[in-house]
Amino acid sequence: ALVLVTGEIEINSVDPTNWLQECYRTFTDNCCVSDTDFHILYSNHLLIEEPSGLCTDHLFCAFKECSDEGSEKIASLLVNDQTTYDDVKDNFGTLNLPSKIVFPKTSKDAIFAIRYAKANDLKVSIKATSHSYTGSSTVGGSLQLNLRDFKKFSDEGVVECTGDSDNLDNACRLAKARGKNSYLKVGGGQTWSDAYVEVMNHVNTTNTIKYDIIGGAA
Repeated sequence: ALVLVTGEIEINSVDPTNWLQECYRTFTDNCCVSDTDFHILYSNHLLIEEPSGLCTDHLFCAFKECSDEGSEKIASLLVNDQTTYDDVKDNFGTLNLPSKIVFPKTSKDAIFAIRYAKANDLKVSIKATSHSYTGSSTVGGSLQLNLRDFKKFSDEGVVECTGDSDNLDNACRLAKARGKNSYLKVGGGQTWSDAYVEVMNHVNTTNTIKYDIIGGAA
């Protein structure tokens, strides 16, 4: 079901069957299952693009507090294209999925969505890559702002801060104050891979990578 907010943005009701078909099956169909542990055999970055937007970085983080309770039963489930969540829900713990989901593309979209949440007494959760191992990016019963479609500023590339300091933009002034000669602008919902690609594509006259970028993991 779709709910229209002032004609500006679509807010989708979450169907757990979509999670079962797109996310659970991705882990089980492309996975090596060792006892109670699930690891998909390709980059879990690809889970971001599943249509429902419900997939989490680890299978069990779709459950409350990322619990792996009942994992033996989950590993033995047989799910086909016709299986619904109601058919197998007794095998799972408490799902921690949002009740509504929205894919804002602009700040204005996000504002409308938050106003909707406030008017309907819904908590708000925010999801980029779903790397929260406490499950905070997929709060149960919330309105989730899934940022995968948000504007990707990194596409504008690395900006080099050259010329008279009086003519530099504020970002360049900040970069210069930190001893840097360039910057890369990124937006909410972007991933480190977006940033890595843009920096690697920024080469110097000898066709070698001009800048380094260091990410992090927690």
